[in-house]
Amino acid sequence: LVSNQTMNSAIHKIISNQEETKNVRNICILAHIDHGKTTLADQLISSNRIISTHLAGKVRYMDSREDEQDKGITMKSSAISLLHPYIQRDPQNGPPSLDEYSINLIDSPGHVDFSMEVSSAARLTDGAIVVVDAVEGVSTQTRSVLYQAYKENIELTLVVNKIDKLMHLKSDPMECFMQIERIISQTNVLMSNYYTKDMVDQGKEIEDIDSENFFQPSKKGNVVFSCAYDGWGFRVHDFARIFSKVFGMKEEILTQTLWGRFYYNAKKKAIKTKPNKENQPPMFVTFILKNIYDVYNVVIENEIEKLKKMVIALKLEISPKLVARKTEDEKSSYEKFALIMREWLPLERSVLDTVVECLPSPLDAQRNRILQLIPELHELQEKENEEKDTTQTTAVAPSTSEDEHAKKFLVEMRNYRRELKRQLLKCDHSDDTHTLAFISKMLAVDYLPSVFEAKERFKKNQTEENGDDAEDESVQEKDHLIGFARVFSGKLRVGQEIHVLGPRYNPHKPDQYRDVTTITSLYLMMGKDLIPVQEVPAGNLCGVGGLEKLVLKTATLSSSAFAPIFSAMYFQAHPIIKIAIEPQNVLDTPKLAEGLQLLNRADPSVLVFTQHTGEHVIMTAGEVHAERCIRDLKEKFAQIPLVVSPPLVSFRETIVEDENNPTKDRVAYTANRQCKITVRAISVPQNISTFISNNEVALEKAVAEDFDLDIAERQGLPVLHKLKEEFEKAGPKWAKEWDNLWSLGPRFFGPNLFLNHIPNYENAHFRSISERMIHPSARVNTQNIQDESVKKLIHLDGGFVGGFQLATKEGPLCAEPMFGVCFAIKNVEFLDMDTEITSGQVISAVAQACKRAFNSSARRLVEAKYYCELVVSQEYIGPACTVLKQRRANILEQDIEEGTGQFIIKCHLPIVESFGFSDELRNATSGECTPNIVFSHWEILDVDPYKKMITMDELEEFGDVEDKDNIALQYINNIRKRKGLMVEELLVDEGEKNRNLSKKK
Repeated sequence: LVSNQTMNSAIHKIISNQEETKNVRNICILAHIDHGKTTLADQLISSNRIISTHLAGKVRYMDSREDEQDKGITMKSSAISLLHPYIQRDPQNGPPSLDEYSINLIDSPGHVDFSMEVSSAARLTDGAIVVVDAVEGVSTQTRSVLYQAYKENIELTLVVNKIDKLMHLKSDPMECFMQIERIISQTNVLMSNYYTKDMVDQGKEIEDIDSENFFQPSKKGNVVFSCAYDGWGFRVHDFARIFSKVFGMKEEILTQTLWGRFYYNAKKKAIKTKPNKENQPPMFVTFILKNIYDVYNVVIENEIEKLKKMVIALKLEISPKLVARKTEDEKSSYEKFALIMREWLPLERSVLDTVVECLPSPLDAQRNRILQLIPELHELQEKENEEKDTTQTTAVAPSTSEDEHAKKFLVEMRNYRRELKRQLLKCDHSDDTHTLAFISKMLAVDYLPSVFEAKERFKKNQTEENGDDAEDESVQEKDHLIGFARVFSGKLRVGQEIHVLGPRYNPHKPDQYRDVTTITSLYLMMGKDLIPVQEVPAGNLCGVGGLEKLVLKTATLSSSAFAPIFSAMYFQAHPIIKIAIEPQNVLDTPKLAEGLQLLNRADPSVLVFTQHTGEHVIMTAGEVHAERCIRDLKEKFAQIPLVVSPPLVSFRETIVEDENNPTKDRVAYTANRQCKITVRAISVPQNISTFISNNEVALEKAVAEDFDLDIAERQGLPVLHKLKEEFEKAGPKWAKEWDNLWSLGPRFFGPNLFLNHIPNYENAHFRSISERMIHPSARVNTQNIQDESVKKLIHLDGGFVGGFQLATKEGPLCAEPMFGVCFAIKNVEFLDMDTEITSGQVISAVAQACKRAFNSSARRLVEAKYYCELVVSQEYIGPACTVLKQRRANILEQDIEEGTGQFIIKCHLPIVESFGFSDELRNATSGECTPNIVFSHWEILDVDPYKKMITMDELEEFGDVEDKDNIALQYINNIRKRKGLMVEELLVDEGEKNRNLSKKK
């Protein structure tokens, strides 16, 4: 390990270098699980002598949690700051110059359960290193992290890792080249597809782009070929520099031709685009791979004389005794080869040089992405017409008497935001600049350095006074929470008063979702260690103290209440697995409640809530994520023994069209029997329900009354127009229903529809959902309405919507939310106009009518499914498919992977059947196969849970005990039992009278 003096010197340089924004790089490492992210991070950290080069790849420095070390996977995003001396070469062959760069590095998880940690890391950085296994290639999570990086608009570099593993499998360098070429091509095609999809979604014209334009080893130099575990790697530029001296050719020409289908003519000493002879390898094979293969073969075959010549030719500083020593086994030979390669082609130099050259500084990055991160600044113009200001102010103002005050407020806010926009685009960190920062998550840390040091001094004093007994009085404390932040403008300072703005903050309502606090501490993050600092300028990452009770997951920090908020982050996976938790000792319930609050703040992926029964429930993204949350509760946040239920998977309830069971109108009365409500249930077209489900975040903002008119126009209307287009795509019938759309549900933005088909109410008095989104606070004036029934409908409007929300929140099958169900109010009849009807009565009646209409239709369960990929050899295809069949997996595709002889099986796996799936699959395939899974979609379980055998043919084929094999009914009964609902099942299936008493004679 590095000495304290050297460490302190490096930290001082990092802190002093933060002011030089052009010499700062904020990057994260993204990859599929086990592709080498944390190993690569170790090698980069060893370049600063924080850990030894011999421990790099083994110590997993960024995995500071005990369960991370035990499982061998990364579970959280961790940051560290590094220094990199970069040699700037003069293009005119002048003397090179040396610049020192600060690299703020975030290592992110690769497991699908922790994909929200990837989003948190990508939001704070300007570039990313994408690591791909050279043998496994582009995997499931690789696609996901590439898309997350694309959505965050960050620049990318590619590291093709485990080249040594590929060399073991492929003795021919040409086959190795083709595999690498295939990987780079796949990543380029993926990025091209994301770009095309984005253009189509935005309704823009698709520009012709080169699918090979994103990752180019030669032209852009943003591809590194590496063996991270052994610490060696290279770029095309490295070998171009070597061979330009050997052949006397220009380095630029070799750089452009060492990758791709270029061939070297040895006789003419020229580079050609066509081979001189059949099967001639390209220059990448001839000049790079064959040389690496030669070094490997020389070491393996113990050709000492050749190896000595190679070491001398390459000018390597390796002990002659080590070179001359013969290796006796394959392991020692490989260690010797790794040592030579690490000395010849050090990985950290290639990767960090690529970061400096190919990834942008905060100054350049914020010009390109800040308006995407803060959409409210995107349409802000430098000059606006005064009449437009007046018009918009009048629309926002609550009354005529407050017009002048509202106008002044709006002008001040826009002037502030124009100035802030200019400062953000320049990444300005001068003293008089407005401060704006973003917290992507809250970090749980064992101790805060300043507090820890004070306690150590206190303990030392107590020990001197009281003797050794003082150590026994120490009490374990719970973890502290600090904000993981990026400063985009100005400076954060200790003691500074700051506004903490929540994700739903609206400057027109400054008392909501806003807190004012003082920053108590700032930290430079060095892995698991925190270094206290006094200030952090724009363009840098930091930890922020004093926000433990103010921030829930994310927040915007600003020096003014006029500041805009950052857009929501893109999340690939959502919590799907429920776990009920209770303390072993009922007296520890308050500790559990406090621990759950801390967990909810610290974990960006978890949802915590209390059911109406009083049961504490957490929702997690997967099985591994659930294990981590339970461990954190037991050991960090609550520190009490817990009773944990088995994992519970969420379902949805829906209806389908059935010719034999057409939907019918159903009626319900209010409690006083004076209002009759008629409802019909209809199945929603799949494109509409899928669109709503995928855009819930945008719809939530559009329907919320917390957002003023301007924000609703910018954020609600684009989603509103797209939703209307989905109605038109569903056909003329649904296009007509757009103006009758009353609400979405549950929670006002779910995938269920509420339609108004009430006679005499389908007119100008009815406010459709589009009007509610544009004018959420407006109300209908009933003074000029003559029809008393219409007046009552307007008065009870909220009651109808509330009943719909209540019905869709908990369906009649097993009290799970509904999915893809439309309820149309066909008629509302007031039997006595003079009798008062309350909203509560209408809510209850509408909910009852909706559930009756639902039960009269063909009911189905909707289950969540994973997309799963397996890579397995031919001999284990049968056992793997057997395991998939037992768990009701739907196999989509089986293909052989080119060049490896491995088979790829792609399937959809029900999440409810996924628990223990990985262990069972490994046992069936002798440990060879490990699944790669990611959440895919919701799919209807096409089994009627209440189907009864009626015809003779059905009875003859299935018998009269079909319930035992009805998987949908089994799921429903299990959920109802868990929730304490009534279950219709026989306690005794078969019974007969047994006489077991002896008969007395």
